[in-house]
Amino acid sequence: MSSSSSSSEDTFKSPALPPPHHPHHHEEPSSSSSSPIKIGLVTEQLEGPIEGSIDDVEKIEVEAEKEAKISIQAPTLHYEVPPWACEPDPDAKFQLEILKEGKMVGTFDLSQRKHPTFVVFGRIHPGCDLVMEHPSISRYHCILQYGDDRMSKTGKGWHIFELGSTHGSKMNKKRLPPKQYIRTRVGFIFQFGESTRIYNLTGPQDDAEAEWDCSPTEMKLRKHKKELEAKLRAAAAQEMIEDEKRDAKGGR
Repeated sequence: MSSSSSSSEDTFKSPALPPPHHPHHHEEPSSSSSSPIKIGLVTEQLEGPIEGSIDDVEKIEVEAEKEAKISIQAPTLHYEVPPWACEPDPDAKFQLEILKEGKMVGTFDLSQRKHPTFVVFGRIHPGCDLVMEHPSISRYHCILQYGDDRMSKTGKGWHIFELGSTHGSKMNKKRLPPKQYIRTRVGFIFQFGESTRIYNLTGPQDDAEAEWDCSPTEMKLRKHKKELEAKLRAAAAQEMIEDEKRDAKGGR
């Protein structure tokens, strides 16, 4: 019995021996330890192209954001063309001379406008015909509208329309009222916002205002002379009244 029990114990213990499993345990750590190295190598190999592609993607996203911001910042022009609007004669050759400190720095051909009957002044490049970069200029600042306003009986020509800008506009050094069509003519000058630039409308002479028969200085002298003559007449009349009073007292 003892011999059979010892042999059975040997046969029982032999399957439980762990040595056959040790090689597998040693291979697993080696394989697991090698896998991070492989992953690391793959990562290092891909770092170059991935980084470059990310830069390209970021650049594209930045450009897209810029374009989106520009489109958001460009509002719609809220302006209705009047029923009396019409296109100017293409042979009229209307232009704006741009003057700065007494010197002409450029011209703008009104036939190069984006709209059939009007020209837009302002600070926005896509929406404005004549772009002004001075900070006092509104995004949409002013309109130059061509047409024949028969209600005002001013004849066919250009009309300036102030869009209610913050810093306003001037024509011939006089501030323009907002949201009103004011007839303008060849030879008139415009100023927008706080900009020192002057815009002079040029074109056919039949659109110019009738010339004065004298210079502005002569007109002032004539006005002063009339005022002086009126004062002298008033003084002479007062003196005559005083003389009559004295004569009346002497007659008594």
